[in-house]
Amino acid sequence: MNSLLYYIIILSFLSFWFIGYIYVKRQNEITAKENSLAIIRSKRKYQIEGLNKTKEQLQKEIKYLEAEFKKLQAEHEKIKNEQNT
Repeated sequence: MNSLLYYIIILSFLSFWFIGYIYVKRQNEITAKENSLAIIRSKRKYQIEGLNKTKEQLQKEIKYLEAEFKKLQAEHEKIKNEQNT
């Protein structure tokens, strides 16, 4: 009877150890994936910030070019009107 009790105690100890080992291993895997996702999110955040800065610069350049184009059109119209008169 005592030997059966010892076997049950040893078996339960090994079972709990094995379950704990698997649990810790899974938690480590989950933590590693969370960390890699956090790194990816931060990279994307900085990429988006850089793209937004580039977008703002391009919008300023477009506005400048539109103003230059309007000036050239006005000059063209002025010259055209002078030639017609």
